[in-house]
Amino acid sequence: MRTMILHNVKNSSLIHLSTRALLFILLLGLGFVLAQISPAERVFKLMLEAEQSLEIIGEVSETINFPPRNPATRRAERFSQPPNISPGLIRRNFNLSLAGDNMIADRPVIGLDLIPKNGLSPRWRLWLDRGTGLRLAYEQRNALGEVLSEGRYERVRSIRARPTVRAINPPELNERSRNTLTRLLGRRDWPPGFIPVKLERSNLRGRPALRITAWDGLNGLLLLIYPSRDSNPEGRYIRSVQAGRLTLSVLSPLPADALDSWLQRLAEPLIKLSEEEISRLFDSRP
Repeated sequence: MRTMILHNVKNSSLIHLSTRALLFILLLGLGFVLAQISPAERVFKLMLEAEQSLEIIGEVSETINFPPRNPATRRAERFSQPPNISPGLIRRNFNLSLAGDNMIADRPVIGLDLIPKNGLSPRWRLWLDRGTGLRLAYEQRNALGEVLSEGRYERVRSIRARPTVRAINPPELNERSRNTLTRLLGRRDWPPGFIPVKLERSNLRGRPALRITAWDGLNGLLLLIYPSRDSNPEGRYIRSVQAGRLTLSVLSPLPADALDSWLQRLAEPLIKLSEEEISRLFDSRP
């Protein structure tokens, strides 16, 4: 009997020690995981939580050079750029790093740099409110270092909870739109990091057109496909190429040589389209 009791006590002690060892290993693993989360990633997560659950009202000064706007500078209650934020695409396409402290609208902020991994897309610097993670200022620069857009809160009037949680993921193409793009362009790649998120019918100078919007998490790209033999649209950020009976024009702040090369690849499957095929393309819904 005594031997059995000692045996049970010994087993109980072993179980207790094993449980403690397991708990220690789990805590050690948790600590290791937390240690792998960089300070920049923690700040980024704070911003995402704020983007979804809070809203800020104040006085904003914003200058937009791309896409071109007249007048370029305006005042408003909140930012218009970027129009959306896509966390998954940002993590895939950008490197995050901290950019020091500052004061915006009499509030302490921390800078966050979002640097494109492809070296072509515009980079962003965001200044985030230290208390909430809300964006109080931003700057977007292209690969040449030119300012595409910038804005800052001159005054913060109120910060409040959103009545409903804001979705911050990109829209997804429906099956019909995906099939249309596949028929039209085959499996051609988009510029590095970009994915198509919207396909719609439009009108360009009285002609039918397809508008395709692509997105890399922060930056947008607009591709127009339309039947035309006229001179190409002109503009600093517009590049165009002829593809048989069609013209492809892209509005984007990416470098011109990268866009020209991409448009040439896109044009290849379109050159041989007949008048009838083109007519069906624009008569059917995307």
